Amino acid sequence: MELIWIVFVGIGLFMVGALVYGLLYEHKRSQAWQELAQRPGFRFLGKDPHLLGECGHFRVFQSGHTQSLRNVVALDAPAVQIRIGDFSYVTGSGKNRTTHYQTVCVLQSDTLQVPHCYVRPERRFWDAIGSRLGMQDIDFDEDPEFSAAFVLQGDDEEAVRRRFDTNVRAWFSERAERGVHFEARDNTLVLFHRKRIRPEQAPEEIDQALQIMKRLQEPEDRAAR
Repeated sequence: MELIWIVFVGIGLFMVGALVYGLLYEHKRSQAWQELAQRPGFRFLGKDPHLLGECGHFRVFQSGHTQSLRNVVALDAPAVQIRIGDFSYVTGSGKNRTTHYQTVCVLQSDTLQVPHCYVRPERRFWDAIGSRLGMQDIDFDEDPEFSAAFVLQGDDEEAVRRRFDTNVRAWFSERAERGVHFEARDNTLVLFHRKRIRPEQAPEEIDQALQIMKRLQEPEDRAAR
């Protein structure tokens, strides 16, 4: 009987310790985001429910339930509004409940007009099955490296093919090992990974979003910049 109580107490202490550690970790992470926001041009927004409302039609924000955006930092550049922060959502319930965390970067610009497109790393086995079942994957015969590394989908395939020229495909291929997930529609693009990045990596992530925005602009718009 004493052994059972010792086990129960040990489990209780472990659970309390894990909870405290998690709270401290999240507090420290939030502080790091706030420190980032001290840089010129950045603003700390914290929670941003408006962004979920504006971009709820993007796939990343349709994942699971109990969605939340925290530690959001904004950067207002010329003709571009950028917001980056921690997105979380829940799958399952009860004992099977799991919370997923990732960092999402959203860029909006009135100079951007992109046909809907979605890019993610290809999962060889499962996507091969999906392809046989009719899942869309826009491939390029002239670019087997890109086609093997990514699944590309879009509402208007011909428009997506035109926009994903050699320059755009090369940008993604160079980042194939980074697990880049990307979606764009009209004047908004979303860049994310299936995990959270360190807050100090946010400027690099923002730079990546600006790079792909420039490449996705119409050729005449690129030439003007």
